[in-house]
Amino acid sequence: MAEDRFDQIHRILKRLYDEHDDIDACMVVRKGMEGVIMFPDDFIDKISTIWDPLNDIINKLMEIISDNVMYGIEKTYMEVFDYGIIFHTISMSDTSLVTFISKNTDNETIDTLSGKLKDIIEAKNRIQEIIE
Repeated sequence: MAEDRFDQIHRILKRLYDEHDDIDACMVVRKGMEGVIMFPDDFIDKISTIWDPLNDIINKLMEIISDNVMYGIEKTYMEVFDYGIIFHTISMSDTSLVTFISKNTDNETIDTLSGKLKDIIEAKNRIQEIIE
């Protein structure tokens, strides 16, 4: 029996998460936090004390990204709370691969991100193939 799209995307997210110790979570999400596929599944429970404001920030940024996708927004990066968060727009749409990376004690999240960017882009491309 063939895997459905949800299972294929979940497997890609798990692989990205498993390959990098400081990736705390990754998810594929649409504007309005619709269709969320997240790995690990319990990430929201782990960050429950900051999830509401973080969710609000993600929603607002997803809205900005999707409303301006026609300008070719591919990647957006922000740091909030203890995370560096990168948004990779999937196929000029209102959908993004969102990766949460722990900020290290030296606050060099951008430096650690550069080593993961290739894998994150590869995951985004594989997810894009599944969605299209």
